[in-house]
Amino acid sequence: MSRNKELPKSINLLEPALEPEDFWTRAYRWILSIGRHMLVLVEVIVLIVFGIRFVIDKINNDLTKDINNKISTHLASPTQVRQESAFREYQKLLADVKRIQNSQVKNSERFSYVLDTIPTNLVLRSISFQGREVSLSMSADDFNDISAYTSKINSNDQFEDVVVDLSKDDKSQQDGAIQFNLSFKFVD
Repeated sequence: MSRNKELPKSINLLEPALEPEDFWTRAYRWILSIGRHMLVLVEVIVLIVFGIRFVIDKINNDLTKDINNKISTHLASPTQVRQESAFREYQKLLADVKRIQNSQVKNSERFSYVLDTIPTNLVLRSISFQGREVSLSMSADDFNDISAYTSKINSNDQFEDVVVDLSKDDKSQQDGAIQFNLSFKFVD
């Protein structure tokens, strides 16, 4: 009965006096009035974004096709093919240089050591350095210089498998120099 006292008395039938509204009633009225307009607005925004995305994807696909067509036409020319193969060879060379970079310091030291052991009275014609093996092509004016150098190499404990090969050719006989090849290996 106390509830009836709190309700206002009205005879207006279009807007009857009801109980005070609870949360669910207010939410329901808000959804029917303001919420439906917001829902329509969100749907319009989603449709606009979908349309923009559709246009951007079409532009992106056209650009990708254009790039692929240009690549195929430009790379089909013989000069481009040669340049591309040269570029690949440079890449392989750089990879090889990077791979052997760690052992290069050790090889440089060995190379310098071999060059430092050659006396001034011998002339170095060519040198081959592969792994542990070293081959020298040299010339000398006297057999004593050759024997002194080979005995020096044989007595060095850093070298092993020392082989001396004397050669005669017409050019060396004209110069008066004795050509010889010396090969040895580094001891690890």
